Amino acid sequence: AQWLKLLPVSGFFALGSAPLARPPWAGRMALTAQAGRGAEPRDFPSASRMEDDEEGNGEPSMSHCACLTVGAVTGCGGLVVCPGAASLADAADLLLHTDRTAALAVEGVGIALGLLTENDLLTAFVGGAPRECNVVAWLRDVRARLPWCMLPALTVEAGATIKEAARQMRLQKGTDNAQHHLVVQDAGGNLHGVLSALDIVRVLWLAGLCASTENAEGMVPEVWGLEKLEPPAHLVADLVGDLTVEAAMKPRAALPECPLEAPLSQAFASMASARQNCVLIVGTEEGDGRPCRPVHSVITPRDLVRVLAEGAPVTTTVESWLQGSQRGIEPRQIASSAGLVEAAAIMTTSSVHHLVVVEPVGRGVAGILSALDVVSAIGRV
Repeated sequence: AQWLKLLPVSGFFALGSAPLARPPWAGRMALTAQAGRGAEPRDFPSASRMEDDEEGNGEPSMSHCACLTVGAVTGCGGLVVCPGAASLADAADLLLHTDRTAALAVEGVGIALGLLTENDLLTAFVGGAPRECNVVAWLRDVRARLPWCMLPALTVEAGATIKEAARQMRLQKGTDNAQHHLVVQDAGGNLHGVLSALDIVRVLWLAGLCASTENAEGMVPEVWGLEKLEPPAHLVADLVGDLTVEAAMKPRAALPECPLEAPLSQAFASMASARQNCVLIVGTEEGDGRPCRPVHSVITPRDLVRVLAEGAPVTTTVESWLQGSQRGIEPRQIASSAGLVEAAAIMTTSSVHHLVVVEPVGRGVAGILSALDVVSAIGRV
């Protein structure tokens, strides 16, 4: 096993010595990851110390409740570390088995190279990079999304609120380096973790769960302590107000499409050229006597990660790929009139970043709601 710890060096990060657990699936390379989310109940640390009420009974006064911080959220999960010598295929395998969408890439004695994300793997594949291309070579490519030089601009303090982080993510949306991730550092400049868009969505789900369920504490270990920071109903109102899915989604007309019979390579290329994180998979059928393009499913960068990790041929048709993974759109559906808390619940419990939005009447596909769309909505409330 390796023993690693992230420490500040020359204004940013390098690796020193402290324990990280080495996952059993990383036998081919020294791919390293911390343990994932713990199952034990925990109290969320807050941005400011809570004060006892005037009676001194140890219960926090609502007037002094603090906000949930970015550091509390990233403290629940593990940081995935990938050596620069690893191939893109090995990096994909690491992301797949740790169920994360980004890994911190390091080289030599531990100098940070940047974050390697699912979008990097998509861009690399579509751009013709071989599976054997190593991570360090890719992150030094001009097409890399989060090389070392970009990390400071996408760094957030651990003491920042969830809304502040959402606003920072939203500002990057639509840019060449748009990301679903922020690097989190503590007050001393040490790396605390990586915050993803789905992490923020998870907070919204937990707050909604606490606000709507009388016995929420005991349903999900991580909700313990959330109500001590700020009333969950207030947190939900602060994050999304009464916004609906329709207000946050991307309309169908803005999304790329790919036919069922096309090869996977075409689906990935369509996604990359449209600069979107999903492509609608459509058929050609008759509806009311007229040709139509019903949506059968979606393909996302996660599919590309699986292709790289499993060594699947990209000539496989999309239809065969979806049948093999037993996937349709039903688990990913949500009504356009639904609230964002409901969307957050589906994304979190299903561990998906994209939902197919259907119209309340007729159930036609209206668009797609991504985790980043939810974060952008939080950032503009």
